[in-house]
Amino acid sequence: MNNADLIKQNFELRNENQKLKKELKRTNDLLSFANNRIKQLENRIENFEKKQEQLINETIERVTKQVTEKLEKEHKKEVDELKGKISRLEKRLNTDSSNSGIPTSKDRIGIHKIQNNREKNWS
Repeated sequence: MNNADLIKQNFELRNENQKLKKELKRTNDLLSFANNRIKQLENRIENFEKKQEQLINETIERVTKQVTEKLEKEHKKEVDELKGKISRLEKRLNTDSSNSGIPTSKDRIGIHKIQNNREKNWS
């Protein structure tokens, strides 16, 4: 090989080397961009998951509160109904000749007390 061929080959190799360096720099820039974009997307996913978990927890709390309030209303209503029923039954149980139209002969033995409304006079 002569000198001119070596110079020409050297020139071509330098050009090839410069092209490869530019391509390598471009590839590194693209890789860096891709890595940054991946980090951004990972952060967005993490934020989305946090918001999603927060929304789920808020929904659970809201539904739990609604169900609890509904159950409390139903319970209060049932308690009030039972108190009314107890009151009516106690009134029926405590009915005798002194507070109803039942004759004294229908009173249970030993339960009837005759009221004494006279005031004591100690003079």
